[in-house]
Formats: sequence, structure tokens, C-alpha cells
Amino acid sequence: MSDLKSSDGSLQRIRATGVEFNVAESANSGDEADRRTSEVSKKVGDACPTTGATGAPGSAYTAASDAASASQTAGGCPVFTNNDSGNSLLKEISNGAFSPEAIAAKKAAAENAVPDPGRTVAVASAGKDSENEKFRAEFTRRSEELYKALRAECDAIENNFEEAEYEVLRKDDITFLMVRQQAEVSRLQASQLLEVKHRSGAFERSMAARKDRKDSKRHQRATIRQTKRRDLMIQRQETASRLELTTRSTLTERREAFDALIDHMESVHDRQRRQLAAAQERKITSEKALTELENRHLPEEMRLTSIKKFLVRQTHRMALNKRINEQLHELQQVELRHAKERFDLEVESFEEMSNLDIANMIRLAEFTDQQLTELQTEKERLLAKHEADKLILLTQRHTQHMKRLQHEQRVVVRQLKLQHEQKITARKEQKLRGQEGAGPVHISSNTGSKKLSRQGSNGSLEEAKSDSGSRVSSGSNRNNLALNSAVAFGRGGTASQGTGSNINEGDEVASLSSESQRNHLDSIAVLRAKQLEERSNLKTLIHQETAECQRAKDAKMAELEEDQQLELAKLRTEHREEIKRMIVVQEKEIQMEQSVYDAEMLMLVERRILNSVLNTVVDGIINITPNGAITRFNAAAERMFGYKADEIIGKSINSLMPERYAVNHDQYILNYLTTGIKKAIGRNRRIYGLKKDGTEFPIQLSLSEVKENDQHFFTGIARDMTEEVRLEKENHDKEMAQKAELAKLVTQLEVSRNKADDLLSQMLPPSVSRQLLEGKQVEPQSYESATIFFLDVVGFTTICSSISPMETVGLLNGIYQIFDDIIEQYDAYKVETIGDSYMVVSGLPKRNGERHASEIANLALHILAKVYAYKFEHNPELKLRVRIGINTGPVVAGVVGSKMPRYCLFGDTVNTASRMESTGTPMKIQVSESTYKMLSKAGGYRLLPRGETEVKGKGKMTTFFLTGKTDFPFELPPN
Repeated sequence: MSDLKSSDGSLQRIRATGVEFNVAESANSGDEADRRTSEVSKKVGDACPTTGATGAPGSAYTAASDAASASQTAGGCPVFTNNDSGNSLLKEISNGAFSPEAIAAKKAAAENAVPDPGRTVAVASAGKDSENEKFRAEFTRRSEELYKALRAECDAIENNFEEAEYEVLRKDDITFLMVRQQAEVSRLQASQLLEVKHRSGAFERSMAARKDRKDSKRHQRATIRQTKRRDLMIQRQETASRLELTTRSTLTERREAFDALIDHMESVHDRQRRQLAAAQERKITSEKALTELENRHLPEEMRLTSIKKFLVRQTHRMALNKRINEQLHELQQVELRHAKERFDLEVESFEEMSNLDIANMIRLAEFTDQQLTELQTEKERLLAKHEADKLILLTQRHTQHMKRLQHEQRVVVRQLKLQHEQKITARKEQKLRGQEGAGPVHISSNTGSKKLSRQGSNGSLEEAKSDSGSRVSSGSNRNNLALNSAVAFGRGGTASQGTGSNINEGDEVASLSSESQRNHLDSIAVLRAKQLEERSNLKTLIHQETAECQRAKDAKMAELEEDQQLELAKLRTEHREEIKRMIVVQEKEIQMEQSVYDAEMLMLVERRILNSVLNTVVDGIINITPNGAITRFNAAAERMFGYKADEIIGKSINSLMPERYAVNHDQYILNYLTTGIKKAIGRNRRIYGLKKDGTEFPIQLSLSEVKENDQHFFTGIARDMTEEVRLEKENHDKEMAQKAELAKLVTQLEVSRNKADDLLSQMLPPSVSRQLLEGKQVEPQSYESATIFFLDVVGFTTICSSISPMETVGLLNGIYQIFDDIIEQYDAYKVETIGDSYMVVSGLPKRNGERHASEIANLALHILAKVYAYKFEHNPELKLRVRIGINTGPVVAGVVGSKMPRYCLFGDTVNTASRMESTGTPMKIQVSESTYKMLSKAGGYRLLPRGETEVKGKGKMTTFFLTGKTDFPFELPPN
């Protein structure tokens, strides 16, 4: 049998005669069975002696005695022992093995058996037959009593066995009932859980379907809005295209009108110029006719002089007329330029207004789109909020419904469990002692009932229930009443509450929907009112901007017209003043030329005498003007050069020289007239002349200068040296033939060396270049202290944009030539020039102690003064401005590169000096704190603190401006 458990307590295992049965610890049948078993064991023990008697009867019970001894040795009775021998003995007793017939049969079997030597000796010593008979009678009596007691006890034991078996069956029934009830509860709970999951899934599917419908509607609304927005954008683009086309057509019409105006103005100007030229020509013709009438009666010489004076006046008059015509043309060009400026301003204003209108239209359209998007977003937000509120209400309703459902399910489960507990309690309290059998056991469920019956039972389960019901009526009835009332209240109350809650929730949803709709409409109305106000404000702002633009246009046009009127008035005044000055100058020139004509006759007489003298000398005499024109050519010169005087007078002296002399002759005269330094005047020198036939011949030339009565000319006396030169050439050729080869080699070597020296001296310091020429390795050198100067031309790009590249190169060469000339006056070295940047250092490669800061400071002041006084040739009004930065500190200098070596400086001092220049201000010298300390130590310099300056890579640095020096000889720009 298996171990069982119930709600009454644990079961006790009872073992009797080898058969196991289970009873409850609290059952009285178990205690009664133990008591009776102990009594039977005691009686059996008394009836079964442990020592065998002599004689045959003792021999017959030897096996039983041995079994009893074994049982007693184990601590129990042979009848109730748990081993197999006890079970066998009990079976034998119950089967009548110890009845008199059985004992007699066993005794006869023992006598017929082979005698055991030991047993034979025991029997022989037993006694006499009378004692055996006496023992037999006594044993028979006791056996009968024993069997009678045993039968009674066996009946009692059988009854106990039946009660125990019934108890086991009852426990099995209870256990089976509990298992079935638990399975029933589990099925009920599973079905309830399935119902909850089904309803929750249905709710989730409905919510998902609702969400899909809402998303579909939202996407549909978004598509419609996008389509509308695209249509509006297309309309705006078409409107903008029409406006742009209208603007272009209007501009085309205005340009055509302007071209017509320009053509009209040019025709008017051309007519004015023709009228002015005709008037000037008429005046000249009338003056000429009057002059001829006045001079007709005069002598020939006076008439010629008067004609010359008239020609001079006419020449000046033509120059004056030409200037008047130029002024008229200039005035007409200004008028055309003014007309074009007005047209450009009108076109610019029109385009600006058109662009402003288009921009305002786009701005208003974008603002409208933005407001529409904002309104649609607000509607979507309100719809989403409404949907969220509705989802919350639906979720709350679903939650309440699920709570009610779960409550009903818990009530049903609780009722079922209570019914099961009542049934189990009835089964536990059921007592069937004294009954012949147990009644049928009813096992009920939700689907039906089952009946269990036992054979031989006289009762029924209803009777057992009535018996148990009488015992548990006080508690069970109360529980049933409470449970039934709770179930009734849960069902009825829940139903009523469900009905009322559905009505209330429906009203609540309707009220919430109407209230939410009102709130949404109010919010939309407020937003639309706000958008209308903002759109009105934007339109007002656009109108103001348009009006402001129109006023600015009118103001610009008025300002332009005023400036043009002032420019025309100023130009006319300048023209009148210029004409007055020209007339005054022309009167003076006319008087001077007339005085010249009066003295001309006297000069002609003197010239005839002088020509007679000069034509008799042997050497050739040639007079030239400062311009190089020949004014005198005597007879000896005619013979020497092969020209006639009439052929050569008036021509350039270069025609009498070979090309190699003629190329530079005009420059020589210009240099003398500019500088006044005499290099050839007053000296005899040998040169070559050029005859008319192209033959070169040597001459000895002596030059002299004559300045008399505002006359300035040069006289050259030439002597033919052909024969002398031939003799000298023969001797010279002999000497030169010997030295030609050596001179050629020396010349080539010297040229190459000079080129290399010049190149290295321009690229590297002399000390470094000497080391490179000697083939030595130039090691980098570290200098503890040096001062570095950086200069940059401010606005160099702007200056270059107004001139050609060739002029840019010439400008830089001119500026840097000035800087190089200044550097030669100080102990400083120019490191490099990159574009418009200039880098100079002092204190290396030649160390100069602590003078490097002073040298660089003086150099910077000198350069700043030169820059301040510098004037551009092509534009004197344009000012050259520079930024200068100075820093003092340790520097490492070395030669970088082998094919194209460069002398470079390295160290943080170089970077800081560059930052001093880049962070400085135009026409100022910015110095670092280290340079400031050295200049302060040197004394005599004026330094102004600038304060802390943000320097890239350095942070904030304290810098100063070098503004001047005591007793500085040059003019510096004002601070």
C-alpha cells in the first residue's frame, strides 16, 4: 500500500502479520487494533512455551517452538511477527494446522519417519506413557481454550482489518476527490484565463485596427495637405515667373528708351561741336583777311615779321580753340555719364523694388504656409489628443470590464472551492463503524456526477452526508450562506453596476467628446485669430518696407541729381578758369616770340661772319643743341664725313656715330643736363665717326659747352685719326694676340665666380656664403637673443587690383629697393621677402650684444617714416600703409637645402614676431614685452602700452606700440 496524506493529519503505517494497511493517527480503530493485537500476542506467548517438554507432543511442536523462539529472540510474538516464518505459522493456525487431527497426523508421520539419534534419546528419556496421556489431555484442553480465544481474536483482527481497509479506501476516495476537484478548479481557471486572454486579445486587436484606421486617415490628410501645398507652390512659381518676365520686359523697354535718349544727346552734342568748329573757323578766316589788308601796304621785312606774329597768334588761337573743343567734349561726356548714372540708379531701384516685391510675396506666401502648417499641426495635435483621451477611456472601460470579469471568476472559483471543501469535510467526518459496508461515494463536477459503490453496503452517500451534515451544520451552513450571498451580490451587484457604469461611461464619453470638441474649436479659433493678426502685422511691415524703399530710392535720385548739378557747375567753373589762364600764358608767349623775331635779324648778320671763320679751319667743327640736333657743320666736317651742310643740319648727331655710340648718346646728354656732372666736356677723347657711305673711322673729339643769351649748345671739334690709329693698332694687335687666350680664360673664370658670389651674397649672409664656397658644412647656430622684424603691406591686394602685373612688380621693386637701402645703414640682415611680406633680423649671423633691439627699432622707425612720405607715381592720392611687428628672443639659424640653400630662422621668437605683425594696426609698430624691456633698458624710445592682445597659439600677450625716438631725424606719421 502506498503512503497517503489528508487534511486530518499524517497517516501511520501499521504492520500486522505481514500485511500493511494505512490509518489516520487520529482514528480510534488504529488504537483498538493495537490493543487487541497485544492481547492476542500475550495469549499466544503463554500458549507457546519456550522450552520443549519430553515426549512426542513436544516433538510435534518443535517447529512451532523454534519459530516462537526465533520470534521472541527478535522481541516479538510468533503470531504477529513481521517475518515470513510468523506469517506461515499464522496461516497454519488459521488453516487448522494445530487441530487434534492435524497433531495426530503429524505425530504418526514423526513416528514413521527415520529416527533421529538425538530425538530418540530425548524421547526415551521422556517418561512413561501415562505422562504422555496426561500431557495430551492437558494440551488438548489448553489448545481448545487457545483456539477459542484465537478465533475470537481473529474475528476482532478481521474486523480491524476491514475498518482499516475501509479507512484506506475512504482516504483514497478523498484523495481522488481532491485530485478531481483540483483538476476541475484548474480547468475552470484555465478556461477563465483563456477567456481573459481572448477578451484582452480582442481589445488589443480592436485598438490596433483603430490605430491603423487613424493612421490611414492621418496619412490621407497629410497627402491632401501636401498636394495642396504643391499646388500653391506651383502657383507661386508661376506668379514669380510672370513677375520676372514683366520685370525683364519693363527693363528692356526702359533700356530702349535710354538708348534713344543717348542717341538724341549724341546727335545734339555732335551738332554743338560742329557749330563751335564752324564759328572758330569763321573767326580765324576773318582775322586772316583783316591781317592781310593791314600788312599789304608795309615793306617786305615788316610784312614778313607781321605775318610771323599773326601765325604765332593763330597757333595759340588754335590751341585755345582745341582746348575749348576738348572742354565741350568733356562736358558732353559728363552729361552722358550723368544720364547713364541716372539710368543705372533707376534700373537698380526698379530691380530692387521688383526683388523686394517678389521677396515680400514669397515671404508672405511662406508665412502663410507656415501658419497653415502650424494650424494643421495644431489640428493634428488636437485630434491626436482627442484620440489619446478616447483611447484612455476605452482602456479604462476595458480595465474595469476585465476587473469585473476577474471578480466574477474569483467568486465562481471560490464557490467551487467551498463546495469542494464541504464535500471533503463530509467525507472526513463520515463514520461507518458498526455498518456492514460503506455506501456509494458521489463525485460531482460541473458537467455531471459519478457514484462509487462498495459490495455489501447497506447505506448510501446521502445518508452519510446527512450524518456528516448534522455534525458540521453549525459551520458549513454559515459558510454556504455567506458564499451564496457573496455570489449573489457579486453577480447581481456587478450586473447592476455594469449596467449603470456603461450608462455613466457612455454619458462621460459623450460629455468628454463634446467638451473636447468645444475646447478644440476654441483653440483653433484662438490660433486663427492669432494668425490673422500676425498676417496683418506682416502685411503692414511689408508695406512699410516698400514705402521705405521707395523713399530711399527718391532720396538717392535727388542726391544723385544734386551731385551731378554740383559736378557740372564745378566743371564749367574749372573750364572758365583754365581758359583764362591759357589766354594769359598765350599773351606772354606771343610777346616773347615777337621779341625773338625782332632779334632774329641781328643774329643772321653775326652768323654770316662766324660761318666764314669756321669754314677756314682744318678740324671739323660741329654744333648741336641739348636735344642732339646739328646746327653747324663747317667745310672741314663736310670733307671728313662726306655730308653737305644742308644735308646734315637739323638732323641728329647720332647719324654721324656708329650704332654702338648712338644708342647711349641721348642718355649721356640727359644725364649731364640732369646731374651737371661733366664726364666728356673739356676733355679730348678718341672715338669713331660714321661717314656718309657707312665707313667708320677714328677721330679725336674735343667737346665744349656754350651758354649765352638763353642759347645753350655744345661744340665738338673733330680731327681725323685714321693714320695714327692704324699704327697704334698694329702694336696693340701684337700685344693682345699674346694675352687673348689667357684673358679669355681669366674672364670666363671671373665671370663665373662673380655670378656665384653675387647669387650667394643675395641668398645667404657673407659668413655663411664663404663657408659654402670653401666647401665647409654650415652647422646651425643658436643665438641667445636676437630681434626679428616683420613688415606687411596693408591693402596690397587692393593696390594690385588697380594696376597691371608688370606695374605690381615694379612697385614692389621700388618699395623693397628703398627698404634695402635703409637696411644697409643699420646692423641688420634681410632674411627674405615673400610677396608683400618683409623679414629682417638683427643680432645674427653677426652678434652685436644687446644692440639688436635698438638697431631693429631704429630701422622700423626709418622705414615707417619713408613709407609715410612715399608717393605712388600713377596715383599720388593713394597712400602706402604697412604693419610692423617686432619680437626679441632666442633664435636658431641655419642653412636649409643643398641645391638651393636658404638661410632660415627657427624658434618661437619667429612665430611671435609674425603674430606681432599680423595682430598689429596699419602704420604702427607693435613690439612684444621682451623687446619693450630691451628698448626701455636702452632708453630714448617712446613706447605706449597697448594692453593684452589675443595672439593665435599664445593666448593673451601684453604688447606695446613704438611711437618714436628722441632726436629722430625723420618725420613719423601721427599717432
